[in-house]
Amino acid sequence: MSYLRPTVLTACCILALGLAAHGGLGGGEGSAATPPDQVRLSRLMPDLAAALPLGPTAQGVWTGAVDRDAAGRGRFLLNNDTNETSIYYGYRLDEADAADDLSVEVSLPRSGVTQLSGAGLLFDFQPAGPNYCAFVLHPDGVAGIYARDRKGLHPLAQARAADFRAGHANRLTLRRSGDSLAAFVNGSKVLQLADLGPSCPGPGATGGKPAAGMPVGEGREGSGIIALSVGRFGFRDFHLQ
Repeated sequence: MSYLRPTVLTACCILALGLAAHGGLGGGEGSAATPPDQVRLSRLMPDLAAALPLGPTAQGVWTGAVDRDAAGRGRFLLNNDTNETSIYYGYRLDEADAADDLSVEVSLPRSGVTQLSGAGLLFDFQPAGPNYCAFVLHPDGVAGIYARDRKGLHPLAQARAADFRAGHANRLTLRRSGDSLAAFVNGSKVLQLADLGPSCPGPGATGGKPAAGMPVGEGREGSGIIALSVGRFGFRDFHLQ
């Protein structure tokens, strides 16, 4: 797979591939009263609500909204109809290694997508780079762990998820144990990276070379959600622990 080459990233960031990335932590303009959708978003995604947009982003590529999935459950929706080379992520910063497990439920489009389209978990986000890793599920059922370094975004490992449910929500989970990282789709292990060290990708990552130029964190790292390329991507029940 070719490199995805990001340009600008912030706390709420868009990246361009030339990948445009939009997303990050926090803050829109305040108002005297909290809009109903902001209240719903805070209930749906309490750990990330301050990092996620409602309405179009400043760059105009992505639109955030609160809606319901096919089962009538609330979810946060990110939509990109136009820019095939854009990434959006939202994250929160915590002390490095504060969370060993991350989990989110994602809904993926079934048509109008590119090879890059996908959604999942952002982890080991280092704002100074900015560098990060992501566990992404694509609409064809392929899951991948990707690293973003000074050369761009590239895969460390990919595999087809045996328990992928096309047309339904899928739960993505990352679990850390020491220097190892395991990735699950709907409870079944899909990928394993070993000898990571303190931050992804670290030395010895199986399934791909470690990304060059990944700086050591400054004591705080981000984790959250990420969406790639065009499509309508739903998120709900994000957890870190």
